[in-house]
Amino acid sequence: MNSGVLSNPVLDFKIDLKFFLFLFPVFFTFDLIYYFSFYAVFVFIIFFVDKLNSGFRDFYVHSFFYWVLLLVLGMYEVTVSFVKSEAFYYYYITVLIPFLLFLIFTNTDLKLKYLDKFFHILFISGIILSLYSISVLSSINFDFRYRITSLWNHYNLVAAYFMVLLLFNLSFIVNSKFSKKTILYLISLVFILLGLLMTQTRGIWLATIIAILYYILKRPKLLLPVSIVTAIVFILFYGIIMDRFFSVVNFGNDISSIGRLQAWIASVILIKDNLLLGYGFDSFRYLRDKVFAVYFVILPHPHNTYLTLTLELGLIGFILYISFFVKAFYYSIKMRRNSKDSSLNKYLDGIQLSFVGFLVAFMFEPYFTVLGAITFVLWILISLSFYFRFSSSKLV
Repeated sequence: MNSGVLSNPVLDFKIDLKFFLFLFPVFFTFDLIYYFSFYAVFVFIIFFVDKLNSGFRDFYVHSFFYWVLLLVLGMYEVTVSFVKSEAFYYYYITVLIPFLLFLIFTNTDLKLKYLDKFFHILFISGIILSLYSISVLSSINFDFRYRITSLWNHYNLVAAYFMVLLLFNLSFIVNSKFSKKTILYLISLVFILLGLLMTQTRGIWLATIIAILYYILKRPKLLLPVSIVTAIVFILFYGIIMDRFFSVVNFGNDISSIGRLQAWIASVILIKDNLLLGYGFDSFRYLRDKVFAVYFVILPHPHNTYLTLTLELGLIGFILYISFFVKAFYYSIKMRRNSKDSSLNKYLDGIQLSFVGFLVAFMFEPYFTVLGAITFVLWILISLSFYFRFSSSKLV
C-alpha cells in the first residue's frame, strides 16, 4: 500500500459529513453530472476543513503514488488534446472528481448501518427511474419497439446504473434474514429489473447474466429461484428479448453492431501508433476519419472502456486508471473469503458482482465517461472496497 499522511491541526470546526452524502443518489436519479461535480467539490471542502481541524489524524491517500501519477498524466493529456477546454472538463469529471470521492469515502467513518441507509436511498432512486420509464412506455401504448432511457440521456449508461442496483439488491436479499426489509428488497428488485429490461441494452443484459451466473457458481442454491425468475421474465418479455438476441445473431444485418466493430478497429489502429501516452481526452472524434473515410455509424467514441482509456491516456494511463478497479475487485474477493459477517458480505458480494458485470460491459461502452453519473457510481464502489479493506475496524 502506498499512503500519504498529513498532520496539521488548525481550525475548531465539526460537522457531520455523512449527512451530505445522502444527497448523492438524488443527483444520480436525475443524472445531474455537472451539478453533482460541484456538489462533490463542496462536500470535499467540508471534509477537508473537518480533517484540518483534527490535524489530519487517520487521514490516508491509499495508492498515493498511483494517484499522483494519474493526476499529473491527466493534466499532460489535457495539454495534448485537440480542444483544451473540453479536455479539461473530461479531466475534471473522470479524474479529479473521482479522486475527491475516493478521499472522502476512504477517510470518512462509515458504519454499516449508515451504508444501509445510503443504499436504501439508491434503491429508491432505481424505483423512481423505473416508474418514470413505465410512465413513458404507457404514453406510447406500451410499444416495446422503443428503448426507454428514463430520466437519463443515454440508454447504455442508465442500464449500467440499473445493473449495479439490481446486483446489490440481489446481494442484500441473499445475505439478509427474511424480514419486512426482505419484502421491500424484493419489490425494489422487481422495479429495477423492469427498468433494466426497458432500456433494451444488450451489453448490460449480457453483463448482468454473467454476473448472476458467477453468483450461482459461488452459491448453487440460487440456481432454482434465479431459474424461476428468468423463466417468468422470458415469458413476459419474449418479444423484446428475442428481438435483441437476433440482432446479435444476425450481426451482419445490424448497423449498430457493425458500426461499433468498425470503431473498435479504428481505435486499435490509432493506439498502435501512439501506444504509451495516447492522444488526449475525447480524441477519437478528431482522429477517426484518418483511419476510415466512411463509417457505417458515426460514433463520438470507441464504444469500449478499455479502448477509450488506452486511446486517450495511453497504455501508461490505462494501467494507472484501471489499477484502482482491479485492486478494489481483488480486495472485495479477498475479504469475502475470510468474512462471516452477513452485514458486510452483502456489500462485498455487491461490489464483486458489479465488477464482474462491468468487466463484460466495458467491452461495449466507455463507462468512465463525462456522459453519465455511472462514472461516479463506479468510483464510489471502488472507494468503498478500499474502505472495507483498510478500515474494517470502523464498520460496526
